Amino acid sequence: DYLGVPKDQQNEDTLNFTREVKNTPRTDFKPNILLIVMESLSTSKTSLSKTPLDPTPNLKALADESYYFDEYYVPSQGTARSMFGIVSGIADVTSFQTASRNPALADQNAIMNYFDGYEKFYFLGGSANWAEIRSVFTNNIQGIHVFEEGMYDSPHTDVWGLSDLDLFKEVFKTLSKLPSDQPFFAVVQSASFHRPYTIPENHDDFEVKNLPQDVVLNGGFFSNEEWNSMRLADYSLGTLIKLIKASPLYKNTLIVVTGDHGLPDENAPYLSLPRRTSEIEKFHVPFILHNPTLFPEPKVDSRVVQEQDVMATLAHLAGISYTNTGLGRDMFDPQFDKRRVAFNYFHYVQPQPYGLLENNFYLLVRNKNETLFNFNDPTNDHDVSSEYPEVYSHLSEMTHAYLETARYIMFHNKNLRRPDK
Repeated sequence: DYLGVPKDQQNEDTLNFTREVKNTPRTDFKPNILLIVMESLSTSKTSLSKTPLDPTPNLKALADESYYFDEYYVPSQGTARSMFGIVSGIADVTSFQTASRNPALADQNAIMNYFDGYEKFYFLGGSANWAEIRSVFTNNIQGIHVFEEGMYDSPHTDVWGLSDLDLFKEVFKTLSKLPSDQPFFAVVQSASFHRPYTIPENHDDFEVKNLPQDVVLNGGFFSNEEWNSMRLADYSLGTLIKLIKASPLYKNTLIVVTGDHGLPDENAPYLSLPRRTSEIEKFHVPFILHNPTLFPEPKVDSRVVQEQDVMATLAHLAGISYTNTGLGRDMFDPQFDKRRVAFNYFHYVQPQPYGLLENNFYLLVRNKNETLFNFNDPTNDHDVSSEYPEVYSHLSEMTHAYLETARYIMFHNKNLRRPDK
């Protein structure tokens, strides 16, 4: 029911999750898709939160003129897991390493593969061999062009390859060379906001600043190095947005900005107590959609949505029909508004805790113990399951169902569009 499988096709023996989704064009052109996945873009650390440090003014300015989902969550804390989730529409709930490293999970029915007539790209500053992420894209998306280290004119900055600033300039240079009538779908994965927080030698007019340690901690960061690294990532994003807005690409390009995962909140005092105790900020990142035709007016949408929904949503906005066999759902489809959830999986801890957010209630399962948090009460972080027994019963059932379905469906989401199928 949650996925929208037609009643007459539901079968608990065959576990059929197939949905045929028919979309119609919303524009008189095929919109380019530029999906920018920013490293560690934790909402709590950005200027979209109540941090007093204003680390991401460019991100905030973009959100203020865009369609912005402020209750968007990823299912995992790792970058490789997140990229798998975006492409496949499935939460990576493997208990060892990542789904991208498991040959049995290399075959996935990626909605991106249904964008017929589009040139498809995957850009990153380092090596696509990292975490076998190359396979996630090349094994499932026919004809995709992978750009990685050794293919750019810009120099390496550190172990992560190019800086975000150089990577974004390279991306713009490549996409600008395409014929004006050739639509593209480009996934860009940044990496600069990551230890060792390197500031590259070439950083244009970006200015490194330093604050007293107590001010940094009060703003949700643990060091000046971390704060400046996020500031540089935001500066780099702002540079790319300016380049696009000043080019012919702007009118026909849907700019999508999100994060691969969140980060520990460092007990930021501006966050509510139940959100800090539940550690949900590790999964909370922005999701921004920007195009003057598709979204002529800015809006903040506070419905709960999640990473698995990204590709289904972009297909809807581009008017692309597809066969969905994953866990993703269109963020704009009203049939799903009666049940909007976000699933989280803490894979760094053994045994892995997991949780589910719905209607501002969050159920967290740790060592088989279940705690229900009420995010509507910012000062209360104790278990409220006895106070809301029906909410608790519903969320408990849904949380376990989501986990077990994700475990199953990773192995049963076979690519339906490979030439050999």
